[in-house]
Amino acid sequence: MRLANRLVDSPSSGAIAGPNVTLTGVTAKNTFGDGLELVADLSHRIATPVTGLIVDGYTTVAAGRQGVTIAEVSGATLNHVNVVGPADSGFDFESDIPGLGAGNVTITNCTNDHGFNFVETLTGPITISSCTGFHHVHLSNTKSPGHVYVVGGLMTCKRSAVEPCIAQTGGWLTFTGVVVQRLGTAKDITAPMWSVTSGGQLRFVRSQLDTGFGSVATGGTVNVVP
Repeated sequence: MRLANRLVDSPSSGAIAGPNVTLTGVTAKNTFGDGLELVADLSHRIATPVTGLIVDGYTTVAAGRQGVTIAEVSGATLNHVNVVGPADSGFDFESDIPGLGAGNVTITNCTNDHGFNFVETLTGPITISSCTGFHHVHLSNTKSPGHVYVVGGLMTCKRSAVEPCIAQTGGWLTFTGVVVQRLGTAKDITAPMWSVTSGGQLRFVRSQLDTGFGSVATGGTVNVVP
């Protein structure tokens, strides 16, 4: 199925399920729920994840929940997705089906004025490449085999906040060639960049960190590779 050059205003959410869907040049505004929702086809009580999805140009503005929910997906490429002003996370990886989450998902050239949220199961690698504007990455999936890679792009952390820019409970998270800045210049930097617990493995490779510090506990590790 192909959906191109559409403006969607105020539906409950933009729900996509089934194989081989292509979205091109779509804008969703003022959705009551998610700006774009990728969930399993539960017809006939068989949980079939979204497969073969291609997105090339998708903008969500003022979503009432998440900007983009990537729940049960096996193979997807999302290019030039712009998330503006969602009520919650910019991109939310959160499955409601035990053991069935997201895998082999690539997001490239996105803009995201909130952050990335990873919870529950990740069944394969997730790659975020050349994205800008996101303020935080929260990863909590202690038993998932999937690795999250952030490659290139610009992360803009707050200088002062209750939560750290990167909150990781278990799992594997690698930043490669990413510029991590702290917003504004008026205040001293007091918010930690990371908090890693429960065996989480956080790695920065050839990344530019503007005052990187944080906490590590319960078997977690943080490695910075010049």
